[in-house]
Amino acid sequence: MNFFASICLLSALSTAPQENQWGVHDMERPLPPRIEGATALELPAPKDATVLFDGSHLDLWQHNNGSKAQWDIKDGHFQVKAGSGGIRTRGTFGDQHLHLEWRTPKSDEGKTGQGFGNSGVFLMSKYEIQVLETSMNRTYADGMAGSMYGQFPPAVNVGAGPGEWNSYDIFFRAPRFKGKVVDSPAWVTVFHNGHMIHEQHEFEGPTTHKRRAVYTPHADQLPLSLQDHGDPVQFRNIWVRPLPKLFGGDFPPKSPIHASSGNSNPEDIRKVPQYLLQMHVENLSTIQPRPDGAHPSGMQTASTYIAGHSAWLGYKVRSQTFLVEGKPFRNVIVRMGPDKGPLTVVGAHYDVCDSSPGADDNASGVAVLLELARQLSFNPPESPIELVFYALEEPPYFRTEDMGSAHHAKALKAAGTEVRGMISLEMLGYFDDTEGSQSYPVDAMAKLYPSAGNFLALVARPEDKDWLTHVSGVMSSCMHVPLENLFAPRQLPGVDFSDHLNYWDQGFSAMMITDTAHLRNPNYHEMSDTADTLNYDHMADTVGGVLKVLHSLKGK
Repeated sequence: MNFFASICLLSALSTAPQENQWGVHDMERPLPPRIEGATALELPAPKDATVLFDGSHLDLWQHNNGSKAQWDIKDGHFQVKAGSGGIRTRGTFGDQHLHLEWRTPKSDEGKTGQGFGNSGVFLMSKYEIQVLETSMNRTYADGMAGSMYGQFPPAVNVGAGPGEWNSYDIFFRAPRFKGKVVDSPAWVTVFHNGHMIHEQHEFEGPTTHKRRAVYTPHADQLPLSLQDHGDPVQFRNIWVRPLPKLFGGDFPPKSPIHASSGNSNPEDIRKVPQYLLQMHVENLSTIQPRPDGAHPSGMQTASTYIAGHSAWLGYKVRSQTFLVEGKPFRNVIVRMGPDKGPLTVVGAHYDVCDSSPGADDNASGVAVLLELARQLSFNPPESPIELVFYALEEPPYFRTEDMGSAHHAKALKAAGTEVRGMISLEMLGYFDDTEGSQSYPVDAMAKLYPSAGNFLALVARPEDKDWLTHVSGVMSSCMHVPLENLFAPRQLPGVDFSDHLNYWDQGFSAMMITDTAHLRNPNYHEMSDTADTLNYDHMADTVGGVLKVLHSLKGK
């Protein structure tokens, strides 16, 4: 992959909120770039979701006039019944993650522009994300598929094409009002076929027709509605789940581990909600198709899950997208802390090997990184931090320039970024107290290190000793899981078996935290690497240790 091509594509996918300088439906407004080959992400409903359509009935829907929904159901989808009127949910929703899949007709009798496969998804029955065939059908930029209708176009045009299924994953935060005045506008992060097309983009107000939107107070929760625009648009697999109420009340319950002062109590560390770690591992290890390089749709699903949870926490999520054999893959990056100062990178890869469940390798690392993000949202760090979720660490990409971490490390080097150090989270969940359960790449190491696989290994080169020593010292002060340090040349088998090797190649200090992978875990790269084999108490302990490290970093 050409490095500069990846940077150009990243720039194209950046969608930071901006002031709208264009008139409504201005035909001179530039159209977003087209990306070919995108397909729907068929995400199953999570455990905490309300399934609004499972393919069999519309009992949870009604027409806008309150009558029974009359749209046609066939083969697991339903279709707009032209002239019958829009439909809305019987339930009401506010802050939400909405998933739905839709497709336009293969042809629409010569119709073009707004006449080809037109419908709309109205969040709270007020804020529209447009549904339309625009893969090969020109219309005004703020009215194409994925647009915040009449306000902002999508960052990229990734429609699947006429007659093909598309998916939206919409993370929506409802507006907040103080009296008759909007205190905080509504915003959305939207993924169309796995590509981020809006990133915490604020609505100017409810969707209106050919005029500027204006906020007026409304209820905290309102129905979701779908538009009847007269076209036979089809929908399937619709579910919605609440966003955590991190903007006035906490869900899940607020549980920061360490104050920024560095004070800690080992018992507090265990209070990290282990069920959140287990939830992430279970969800990531059951994605279908599996997130590996042979299944880009599985990779998109996993990265959408990660980016979505990060957006829930109020972070600005950045995608570093790169092409491998013409297919898009991406790193998901969450930046926090001050703008100035040396950067610390903590990363974990989210791909799996050979379609294995990958609970330990490496959903465990991703789960810990997601919980670190949640904890840091309560108590931000005092130095710059990037949490990076990498694509393509596993074979056949390992030790190639196609690794997601290679792209990230090269970008930091090219930008002249001062990096304090990097920590790779590589398999953190498998522990065994049985004597003899731990093996080593060199027999002599068995005389120096424990025979039971009940510890975490902190691994670095001799030249990274200062970085690892600081990390290890802070972690050991608050953790009950034993830690073992290894300083060894990268030629020793296993020392460079993760994403940290790419930071070494760019001249940065880097290290790995690991349960030692195949040297302990018999499920390594096997179908038996499942969520029920992991120790979530020890994983919660690791969250606490790494979190205290990040809070210990101040200034130079």
